[in-house]
Amino acid sequence: MGYRHSVTEQPCQDAASAQTRLRPIVVNCDGAGSAKLSHLGSTALSQQLQRLFMTLEPLFEQWLDTKEIDTKGVSERLANIIARHSKGSIKDIATHWQQPETAFRSTLLVAIIGKYYHFWLQIGDGYLLRRCEHNETHAWQVMVMPEKGEFANHTCFVDPALTMAHVHYGMASAEGDLWAGCHE
Repeated sequence: MGYRHSVTEQPCQDAASAQTRLRPIVVNCDGAGSAKLSHLGSTALSQQLQRLFMTLEPLFEQWLDTKEIDTKGVSERLANIIARHSKGSIKDIATHWQQPETAFRSTLLVAIIGKYYHFWLQIGDGYLLRRCEHNETHAWQVMVMPEKGEFANHTCFVDPALTMAHVHYGMASAEGDLWAGCHE
């Protein structure tokens, strides 16, 4: 929880979930500070995506645990599924609380680890880092720069205005990688 949260008595808007049962998957959400219920949106988003990922496990096995795949096509398909599901999750919680969807908006980071490939997705201003091994040394590589607008605190969110132009995603080889994610 940040200083501004303690001053305004606003709840922490960050939520994260991880699982390792079938494969390592990390979801990190940061609710919009200007959205009064974003703490509920980020929590719902992280939980609902983990449920989706359990359902998609047979596809992850085909897509991430197989050497010869169309990484561009698979990553685009998976990004579309996650973006649509994320928008639907925010819409569902807004309907439940009878509030506008923008009251629940959140940024999103996802990393899904496979045997041969790792999938990553970013919506908003979070960083995804990859730690690569090079001759017994380690170096950090930024997978994608945070999505910033005209001002330092401006970014895009999972909300009704989200388009695929604001969804950054890709696949990386699984050889010699360690992953980390953080929000600003």
